Amino acid sequence: MTDTVFRVDAARRDRFGPAYRPGPDGELRPYAIEAVPFTEPPALIEGGVGLVSTVRDYLRFAQMFLHGGELDGVRILEPDTVALMTANRIPDALLPIGFGTPQPGRGWTLGFSVVMDADATALPVREGTFWWDGSSGTRFFIDPVENMVIVIMAAASPAHGNGFRQNFTEAVYRALVD
Repeated sequence: MTDTVFRVDAARRDRFGPAYRPGPDGELRPYAIEAVPFTEPPALIEGGVGLVSTVRDYLRFAQMFLHGGELDGVRILEPDTVALMTANRIPDALLPIGFGTPQPGRGWTLGFSVVMDADATALPVREGTFWWDGSSGTRFFIDPVENMVIVIMAAASPAHGNGFRQNFTEAVYRALVD
């Protein structure tokens, strides 16, 4: 991963584009999602905000998890570490979890959301699938049952984009059964 950074330096600046949001007339306009100065050194590097990446880097990161912590023949994480990071860590008494709205069928791992009961979740994914959504319309799914990675880098705000991530994911899973 050579293009995943917390600060977009001068060499990368011409490739760093804005996120877009529809204006009152429906036309897409550049939109500052967060008050994060991506081209300046951050005051605090934290894993939850401010990371900038490319589709290629994001895909490699997800593939490493899909392959149990190995990528291109190089062991990055031990399989036990990947198992620990991708299994629900929320006690049953605290489920269902969600950001404002409970999300049945899902749990929380050490860094990802995970499907524990595919029949209970609104997502068309398999049990054991884990993912993360970003604030600018990014999403990656890792589905170990289908041996599949989905990466979406939309640069859209609001991040849900009127359901485009959901619609895209549903279309991928429909294609698997067709």
